[in-house]
Amino acid sequence: MPEELKFCSQTAIAAIFSVSNLFFYRHTGGYFASDAAYHPLLMTWTLGLEEQFYFVIPLLLLAMRRLRWQIQFGVIGGLALISLFAWIWASTYHPQFAFYLLPARAWELGVGVLLAIYAANRARAARVMPRFAAHSLSIFGICLIAAALLMRHGHSPGQRFAALLCAAGAALLIAQEDGIVNRALSWRPIVFIGRVSYSWYLWHWPLLSFA
Repeated sequence: MPEELKFCSQTAIAAIFSVSNLFFYRHTGGYFASDAAYHPLLMTWTLGLEEQFYFVIPLLLLAMRRLRWQIQFGVIGGLALISLFAWIWASTYHPQFAFYLLPARAWELGVGVLLAIYAANRARAARVMPRFAAHSLSIFGICLIAAALLMRHGHSPGQRFAALLCAAGAALLIAQEDGIVNRALSWRPIVFIGRVSYSWYLWHWPLLSFA
């Protein structure tokens, strides 16, 4: 219908300018609402969120470029904690805000920044971790992710805890480059799935929506 086509074109413009998350926050009933299937570009909310983060974080790191890496790590870690607390609070009182907007989502992306800072200074940060410890942490990381997948969806307390488990598990896996789980995940068929999964994510929803 004309109104639906107009709304779809507005979401396309929002996606081009990386503000889809702001648009859907204001104009929809939520990602899990009953009418979500009628928004073919709904999945672009995460692209807007990420682009906004990638615009802010380089400026922050540039401003701290003369500081020691430990201070940079502490500043990013502190901001990630503030974002985490904002997400926990908003998940209860303003679930739409917690889902769509950067202040409540930055902590998840901030974990990646902390990993990057640590990886860039790994040689100066600590000695090489014993192999047994690396294997154990990688196994623990994949177990955390598996536990998160088994929890409920939506905005329930269990789902909020699942997001924490998933972020922690992913961080542990990425940090343990030589872990046994990392070696298993480097198997060619699994790597292939990893390479195409993001593309699948981008085009699967429009097809389902139009269908």
